[in-house]
Amino acid sequence: MPRSWQWTEEEQAQAEKAHAEFFAERARAAKEMYKQGNESFFKGLVLFDDNLTNIRAGQVWSAAYAEQDEEAAWLCTEYPDAAGYLMDLRLGAREQIRWLEQAVSAAQKLGDKKVEGSRIGAMAIVYRNSGQTTKAIEFFEQALNIADEMQDEQNKAAHLGNLGLAFADLGEFQKAIEYYLQAMAIDRKLGDRLGEGADLGSLGLAYYELDEPQKALEHHVQALEIAREMGDKRNEGAYLGNLGLAYVELGEIRKAIKSYEQALFIQREIGDLVT
Repeated sequence: MPRSWQWTEEEQAQAEKAHAEFFAERARAAKEMYKQGNESFFKGLVLFDDNLTNIRAGQVWSAAYAEQDEEAAWLCTEYPDAAGYLMDLRLGAREQIRWLEQAVSAAQKLGDKKVEGSRIGAMAIVYRNSGQTTKAIEFFEQALNIADEMQDEQNKAAHLGNLGLAFADLGEFQKAIEYYLQAMAIDRKLGDRLGEGADLGSLGLAYYELDEPQKALEHHVQALEIAREMGDKRNEGAYLGNLGLAYVELGEIRKAIKSYEQALFIQREIGDLVT
């Protein structure tokens, strides 16, 4: 009987690397669709969900070989960025932290400070979302220092905005506002509309907590306009919910109910179980 064909170890390794590369690109393609908004938003979610098992396998391979293979190390840094917002929607906190810790180690191995800072900032977001605010602030500050060192304005704005959110979690709303305003100045200079929308939404929440509902309303309306302009469904839902809070404080209950209903519809529509 003829002997069955088998791959050599080298062929097996090349196939696994090709698999990891391909599904990193699938994750990135899904993220880019998601970011386009409107109909592409939902196509991105479906594409990510359909490929999630293989995306996970590719990330595991890249982390396993990062120490001995530079291409694997680069892929390991790329996986959290390729998945982007979808990682937050579809992966639990523990899995996100694992991906990001491995990406930080791989970036350090490669000597890529910019990527290292970006992944540290992403890890801080996961810690904040998990209620570990003090730890989150520590990581946001590390990431901000790296962004300053690298003159990376885009990430600097993101880290400033996230520091504001963390201090808001601690009830330090005036300090949070200072960070939001710094972030918004950079985002406007860069023309980053999504970043500007996030800054406006954060300012609205801070003013709400400071018992200034009219200011809160004005900022939430601006944030909502940007989300709709950009086809950003997830943040549209969040800003509608925030609008509802401001309307309640202003005694406009019918408008509040309408905002809450619209927010709930969007969250169900996109399967956002985190918000």
